[in-house]
Amino acid sequence: MRPSRRLFSPSLLVLLAHAAWWVSSAAATEPLQVRRATAPIAVDGNLEDTEWGNALALPLPFEFLPNDNTPALVETTGYITFTSTHLYVAWRCLDPDPQQIRAHLTDRDDVATLSRDDHVVLLLDSFNDERRAVQLRVNPFGVQADALTSEPYAEDFSYDLIWKSAARITDDGWTAEIAVPFAQLRFPGREGEQTWGVSLHRSWPRNVRHRTATQKRDRNLTCILCQISKVRGFEGLKPGRNLEIAPTLTGLRNERLESFGQTADSTDELDAGLSMRWSPTPNWTLNGAVNPDFSQVEADAAQLAVNQRFALFFREQRPFFLEGSDLFTTPIQAVFTRTVRDPDWGLKLTSKQGANALGVFTAGDAANGFVLPGNQFSQTAFLDEEVSSGVVRYRRDVGVNSSVGMLWAGREGDGPYSNHVYGLDTYLLLDSKHQIQAQYLRSRTRYPGQISTDFSQPFGAFEDDALQLGYNYNSRDWQNWLWFEERGEGFRADSGFVPQVDYRSVNGGVLRRWWGEPGDTLREQTTFVRYKRSEQESTGLLNAETVDAEYFLAGPLQSLGLVSVRYGRERFLDVVHENLFEVSAFGSFQPTGDLQFDLWASYGDEIDLVNNRVGDQWVTNTQVRWRPGRRLNLFLDHTTQSLHLPTRLERGQVTRGGDIFEVQLTQLRTVYNLDVRNFVRLVLQYQDLRRDVALYPFEIEPEEDTLLVQFLYSFILNPQTVIFAGYSENRLGIQGVTLEQTDRQFFVKLGYAWLP
Repeated sequence: MRPSRRLFSPSLLVLLAHAAWWVSSAAATEPLQVRRATAPIAVDGNLEDTEWGNALALPLPFEFLPNDNTPALVETTGYITFTSTHLYVAWRCLDPDPQQIRAHLTDRDDVATLSRDDHVVLLLDSFNDERRAVQLRVNPFGVQADALTSEPYAEDFSYDLIWKSAARITDDGWTAEIAVPFAQLRFPGREGEQTWGVSLHRSWPRNVRHRTATQKRDRNLTCILCQISKVRGFEGLKPGRNLEIAPTLTGLRNERLESFGQTADSTDELDAGLSMRWSPTPNWTLNGAVNPDFSQVEADAAQLAVNQRFALFFREQRPFFLEGSDLFTTPIQAVFTRTVRDPDWGLKLTSKQGANALGVFTAGDAANGFVLPGNQFSQTAFLDEEVSSGVVRYRRDVGVNSSVGMLWAGREGDGPYSNHVYGLDTYLLLDSKHQIQAQYLRSRTRYPGQISTDFSQPFGAFEDDALQLGYNYNSRDWQNWLWFEERGEGFRADSGFVPQVDYRSVNGGVLRRWWGEPGDTLREQTTFVRYKRSEQESTGLLNAETVDAEYFLAGPLQSLGLVSVRYGRERFLDVVHENLFEVSAFGSFQPTGDLQFDLWASYGDEIDLVNNRVGDQWVTNTQVRWRPGRRLNLFLDHTTQSLHLPTRLERGQVTRGGDIFEVQLTQLRTVYNLDVRNFVRLVLQYQDLRRDVALYPFEIEPEEDTLLVQFLYSFILNPQTVIFAGYSENRLGIQGVTLEQTDRQFFVKLGYAWLP
């Protein structure tokens, strides 16, 4: 391996690292000065380019996790410069034992894998408002991940930019370079010099994961972006045309079996679509799609749905809906874009102008499905009609990291169906430790008469309210919270995810955290106690009342441990079940950089929803992540759940007991990366459900097996220029029928990002 030339001598790096103790402290009041490069930089992971010698050098001298602003154990230096069209950032990561560097080829934005590798991070607050920042990550193979970081601190990895990265492992560590076109970034549209917030991080995972940064991080402050360095000197930037046009072509062959023993019906489809992204100014972005391909190429992680009262949540994975999704996030989830099922077109407008942020979304959907929430359970309804949906979101920044906002979300069908939700919300940062969040919503809904009859819903138009109010105290060692929620019986948020209504609840708790000193075996210990009470809003009857206690620790081998207990009572229908007890435990450890185990188990009292009796429930989950070599990534997830009803004597009669059901769910995800842009993936999901039919008051299948198989080849040049080709099938088995194929699909998708 060819030795890497250093821009600075090791002795000078050490001197700079110590000097950065006061440089970083002064950065909050004295912005650092970046200098323009005289020529473009070749992004190849080699820092021999002379332009890096004139760049702003930023040592990373502070370890903020697991230790608290102690001197970094490894030397790292970052570099920042720019041209009129690109921002350039580089890292030189020295390592005392380069053979131990953890690096794997993986899919873009595969954060679960990337976060376990050595990697570097850029946080870029281009508006310098300490509220939102672009986050870019790169590992030693140049694998990318990007996210939008917002306050209160949250990371949204659905966010995508088109940017370049390269990295290489050297004899003394590794290096990385990135180039970000200004046409992909949003920043104030004004002349003259600009000051941006900038922070560089490095993740160094060995026995523990050490995380270092260019500046200290105060654990008594709840905000992260308010602590990053300020860099001035960005001027003469050319945002370009800010136009992306992405045509897509999708070919599908679907085969579906209507009933066992019949020949499957098949259909062929060839759909052309067009997506567009245009930013007429750095403060405005318009996204549009006509006949879009909103299909998923990533199978949803399967969840157990046995003995469940409310609808399960599946995260959004379609890129069109994910862009700018943080703007539409509020304490009550009144916007959930997976309610748009099969759209013919979509349009989204987002803007950030000073303290004002605006988001508008509308779509025409060929299918209309929605959740009918209740106090005790939820149901799902479908209407064979087109539906138009829209969302308008406005938020204004107030003071330091506070905001107020307004929201409207509506849906209108061809028939008498409609649902509209509107309201106000606020996030108030009273000081560095005290926050208040609040949201009030009101809904107005009308269902067709058949829906009202079939699902016992109100006839005609009806209205109701929803309220959420919370107080949080966060400091280095303590966290306290008190939350109040209320959902009226007639409140509906069909454009969101609100599966339960007709309740009010209060939830409060106290958490204490202990931090380990450098060299301690235990890096962190946490314990908390929480009380929660919920009652039916319309009647005042108890829903549930529980007390939880938990103990958490973080130790060597990147290990985590948790033990929790819960005690309380819960009502289902007209029965209040007392003295319910549950204990659970979780453990995670990573003996090597290529292997990780997660184990979770729970045992306790659980209500059998079929018989409204309390039984003993066991739930276990085992996860194994194994990365043999640089290219192969294996993930195995196995969950078991069983519910045992005891035999009991009531009024001289014996009520039979036994295992009412036992279910096992196994998921295997195998990915082989040919290089940084090409991979093949195989997903298997198998569920085996067994029931004791004698314990059911109605007829039900004693055995039910399901199998999902999905194979995918993927080429990703950038988030919009892609080739996907794959196959998927579902199989169903019941008593007497062994896993017969019910449907299958062949698909090919071509997408191209044209940047005129």
